[in-house]
Amino acid sequence: MRNHILGTSLAIALCAAANADVQQFRLSDHGLTAGGHEFGIRFDNLFNTHNSANSGFGGQSGGFTTFSLSRFGDTVMTVSQEGGTLTISIHGTVDGGRATGSGYIAGLGRGSYELGMTYTANILQGPNGWRVSAPSVQNSGFIRAMSGVTGIAAGTTWSFGDRAMAPASNSLTFFKYGATAVPVWTGTGWLLAPSPTVGYQQAMFTGTMVPLPPGAALGGVGLAALGGVCAVRRRRRATDAP
Repeated sequence: MRNHILGTSLAIALCAAANADVQQFRLSDHGLTAGGHEFGIRFDNLFNTHNSANSGFGGQSGGFTTFSLSRFGDTVMTVSQEGGTLTISIHGTVDGGRATGSGYIAGLGRGSYELGMTYTANILQGPNGWRVSAPSVQNSGFIRAMSGVTGIAAGTTWSFGDRAMAPASNSLTFFKYGATAVPVWTGTGWLLAPSPTVGYQQAMFTGTMVPLPPGAALGGVGLAALGGVCAVRRRRRATDAP
C-alpha cells in the first residue's frame, strides 16, 4: 500500500512535469513535540465526540493526537505551476495516534494513515518560497485510516480544510532559510476540522528538495510514453467535466 501511495505521488508529479514547472520536496517532522512526541501533523482530539463526524468511536478523548511524517519517509510536497496557476499538493503515509510521553498510546487510533492535502487558491510565490495568503474552500485535505489501525476500520476518512490563526494571516507557509549549500525548508500550516474540536490542528514540517528524474532515466519510460499517460489523464478530466 505504501509503495502504491509513493508511486501515485510520483506519477502525479511526473505528469505535471510534462506540462508545468515542478519542484518537489520530501517532508519530515519539524522537531516540535506534543505530548512529548515529535510530529508533522497535529490534530488534537481527532477521536473525540467533540468531532461529531467521529462520535461512533466510543467517546474517548483524543488528547494530543499527532502524526509523524518521518516514520515512513514517503510524504512528498509537489509545487507546480501551469499557465500561471500554482498548485501545492502533499501526499504520503504517516504514523500516528494519541501521543503521550515519548510515544503513542496503544489503543484507539494507533496505526498508519494516508495523508493528502491540496492547495489551489491564494498561493503566492516569493524569492524564498511560497505562502497561502488566506484560507479557501478550494484548499482541502484528508486523513484516511489504513489497514491495522486499532479500533478504526480501514478507509475511514476525516476531511479538513485550511484556516488562518488571525485575520489577514497565512494558512500555509513554506520557506527556505539560511545561505548554506543545502537550504533548510520549513513549512507551517493551520488546519480546519470538519466540526469544532479542542486543542490544536496544525502542520509543522521541514523539507528537502528532491530532483525530478530526467526523462531518459524513468525506469525505461521515455518522455514520449509519459506524454501519452498525461494525455490520458487530460482526456479523463475533459470527460469528467460537466
